[in-house]
Amino acid sequence: MEGVIENVSGVVQTFRERHMSITERTEESVRLGVAQMDNGFKKLKEYSIVVLETGLRLPGLLFIELLWRYQGVSFETLSDDMMIKQMPLSYFDIPTMLDFVHRRNFDHHAAIVLSYFVIFISLMFLTLPLSRLIRMYSHFLSIFLFGVAYKLSAIYVELELKVMKKN
Repeated sequence: MEGVIENVSGVVQTFRERHMSITERTEESVRLGVAQMDNGFKKLKEYSIVVLETGLRLPGLLFIELLWRYQGVSFETLSDDMMIKQMPLSYFDIPTMLDFVHRRNFDHHAAIVLSYFVIFISLMFLTLPLSRLIRMYSHFLSIFLFGVAYKLSAIYVELELKVMKKN
């Protein structure tokens, strides 16, 4: 009888070892699967951040290219002009300042200021870190929404005035 009990206890012990090893193997494979999923999510997050940064920075490059096309500047002429001589900035030129004071040529000088503003905004798009870039986009969005609200309220007031004039 003792041999049978030892045999049964040996079978039970072997069963427990197999059962524990299956459980441990399952837990380990679950841990490895979760780790692989975490790696996959980390890579997806990294790629999405790269795509987001690229997409948010593209308007900076487009503004600079549109400014160059509008002013008729090409890379070849730009590099040739830089090699020949360096022109001083027009707003530091005394005759240009006097011309502005005497003629009040606002269109030309406003165009110069706007072109420098476009360069400034483009550099902001290209150099700001992602968190500040997103904040800048939210500011642009709020300015746009304020403009839309202003325009809608002006249209509403005009319509109310027309109705009041008819009555």
